[in-house]
Amino acid sequence: MDKKTRECPICSSKKIKPLLEKAVDKEYGDKGNWDIYFCPECQVGFQNPLPVLNNSLENYPPQYSQYHPRRGTLLKKLYQAYLQKKAKKIEKLIGQEGNILEVGCGVGQSIKVLSGYGKWKMVGLEPIDYPIKEGKKIGVHILKGTLSSLAKKEKEKYDLILMLHVLEHLPDPKSDLKYAYQLLKPGGYIVGETENLLSWDFKILEKFWGLLALPRHIFFFTKDSLRLLAQKNDFKTIEINFQPNTEGWALGCQFFLQEKIFRKQLNKRAFYYPILLAIFLPLSLTQTFFKASGVVEFVFKKNL
Repeated sequence: MDKKTRECPICSSKKIKPLLEKAVDKEYGDKGNWDIYFCPECQVGFQNPLPVLNNSLENYPPQYSQYHPRRGTLLKKLYQAYLQKKAKKIEKLIGQEGNILEVGCGVGQSIKVLSGYGKWKMVGLEPIDYPIKEGKKIGVHILKGTLSSLAKKEKEKYDLILMLHVLEHLPDPKSDLKYAYQLLKPGGYIVGETENLLSWDFKILEKFWGLLALPRHIFFFTKDSLRLLAQKNDFKTIEINFQPNTEGWALGCQFFLQEKIFRKQLNKRAFYYPILLAIFLPLSLTQTFFKASGVVEFVFKKNL
């Protein structure tokens, strides 16, 4: 077992303190338990001890939800609307043409859909073989590697880098943003999303939070910690927006019901999961209005 750090990996403050102790993987049943620490100085949460990259890659089973298409009419419509909104954001930033890298693209579903909204040259990046092989089946080009390995081969190539729910998976997000900076053209953008540790759903559900996703999620950000992360890597923060997300509530309630009522862990989405998504949609929209939703969207810009 690696030793616990005594200081924040983002701001180096020594005032870190335990937030959750001995939390477990309620989604896929990965053996073990993990402690989450919180830094009151920069408002970031993180696994302590921090894993190394090679070990963290072992935590993605073939049934991992991001490796499979959305099933059911509601999920497909929500996903389509979500990507349509992202396409408008991309077009606003770089126009209808440009080179785009999506980091942690899974099997490339988002690349396939987004490509239909513009003339962008899109490529994915994944460190694991399985999603790369699956992406090839649907005609998506996915490079194997990490930001650090890609930055050794390419410089200032991309107009925009997508990091949709990626930062939280990285053992060293500060270093990875440095490599992203090297890969971007001057004036290029990072568009990303990550979980919001100060959301209402986390504060209420805690260890049952559907977006906790241990051990795959290593860091848990807030708007303040995102701004600091950008600043430390010479990015300018263009936008930080709060996005509606019902997964934290829906999956969290599934975990609670399965553990407390049905006494059985499913290791997959339950048949009633889409119903929970619909039930919590009004609450999620309310959270967004009060800037307390489960997901934060960010746009960082590289200097010209």
